[in-house]
Amino acid sequence: MNIDISNLKQYMTSNYSSTLDTFENISRDNQGNAVVSSSSQAYNFDTIVRLIFPAHKCPKSADALLIKDEIYFIEFKSGKNNSRL
Repeated sequence: MNIDISNLKQYMTSNYSSTLDTFENISRDNQGNAVVSSSSQAYNFDTIVRLIFPAHKCPKSADALLIKDEIYFIEFKSGKNNSRL
Protein backbone atom coordinates (compact mmCIF):
# COMPACT_ATOMS: atom_id res chain seq x y z
CA MET A 1 0.00 0.00 0.00
CA ASN A 2 1.36 3.41 -0.97
CA ILE A 3 0.72 6.35 1.31
CA ASP A 4 0.98 9.85 -0.03
CA ILE A 5 2.90 11.69 2.71
CA SER A 6 1.52 15.09 1.73
CA ASN A 7 -2.07 13.80 2.00
CA LEU A 8 -1.30 12.27 5.38
CA LYS A 9 0.24 15.54 6.62
CA GLN A 10 -2.85 17.43 5.46
CA TYR A 11 -5.18 14.91 7.12
CA MET A 12 -3.27 15.03 10.42
CA THR A 13 -3.20 18.84 10.39
CA SER A 14 -6.94 18.99 9.68
CA ASN A 15 -7.94 16.40 12.26
CA TYR A 16 -5.28 16.18 14.96
CA SER A 17 -3.37 19.47 15.09
CA SER A 18 -4.32 19.76 18.78
CA THR A 19 -2.17 16.71 19.50
CA LEU A 20 1.05 18.30 18.19
CA ASP A 21 3.50 18.62 21.06
CA THR A 22 7.21 18.65 21.81
CA PHE A 23 9.22 15.46 22.18
CA GLU A 24 9.94 16.62 25.72
CA ASN A 25 6.25 16.72 26.67
CA ILE A 26 5.34 13.55 24.79
CA SER A 27 8.18 11.64 26.47
CA ARG A 28 7.08 12.40 30.05
CA ASP A 29 6.58 9.34 32.23
CA ASN A 30 3.78 8.87 34.79
CA GLN A 31 5.76 10.91 37.33
CA GLY A 32 6.10 13.84 34.89
CA ASN A 33 9.81 13.31 34.18
CA ALA A 34 10.85 13.92 30.57
CA VAL A 35 12.90 11.17 28.91
CA VAL A 36 14.29 13.58 26.29
CA SER A 37 14.86 17.32 26.18
CA SER A 38 13.83 18.52 22.74
CA SER A 39 11.56 21.21 21.33
CA SER A 40 11.07 19.22 18.11
CA GLN A 41 7.41 18.45 17.54
CA ALA A 42 5.43 15.34 16.66
CA TYR A 43 1.88 14.14 17.10
CA ASN A 44 1.11 12.65 20.50
CA PHE A 45 -0.03 9.28 19.19
CA ASP A 46 -1.19 8.07 22.61
CA THR A 47 -3.63 11.00 22.66
CA ILE A 48 -4.83 10.26 19.13
CA VAL A 49 -5.53 6.63 20.04
CA ARG A 50 -7.47 7.73 23.15
CA LEU A 51 -9.56 10.06 20.96
CA ILE A 52 -10.43 7.24 18.57
CA PHE A 53 -11.03 4.30 20.92
CA PRO A 54 -13.22 4.02 24.02
CA ALA A 55 -11.19 3.72 27.23
CA HIS A 56 -12.09 0.07 27.82
CA LYS A 57 -10.96 -0.91 24.30
CA CYS A 58 -7.94 1.35 23.92
CA PRO A 59 -5.03 -0.57 22.33
CA LYS A 60 -1.37 -0.12 23.19
CA SER A 61 0.26 2.50 21.01
CA ALA A 62 3.49 4.27 20.22
CA ASP A 63 4.09 7.55 22.05
CA ALA A 64 4.62 9.77 19.03
CA LEU A 65 3.97 9.95 15.31
CA LEU A 66 6.51 11.93 13.29
CA ILE A 67 5.83 12.61 9.64
CA LYS A 68 8.74 13.78 7.49
CA ASP A 69 9.70 12.20 4.16
CA GLU A 70 8.83 8.95 5.92
CA ILE A 71 6.48 8.00 8.76
CA TYR A 72 8.02 7.28 12.16
CA PHE A 73 6.34 5.81 15.22
CA ILE A 74 8.37 6.62 18.33
CA GLU A 75 8.31 4.93 21.74
CA PHE A 76 10.17 6.69 24.53
CA LYS A 77 11.74 4.47 27.19
CA SER A 78 13.37 5.39 30.46
CA GLY A 79 15.84 3.22 32.25
CA LYS A 80 18.54 3.19 34.84
CA ASN A 81 22.15 3.85 34.02
CA ASN A 82 24.19 1.03 35.48
CA SER A 83 27.75 2.40 35.72
CA ARG A 84 29.07 -1.06 36.63
CA LEU A 85 28.72 -2.37 33.09
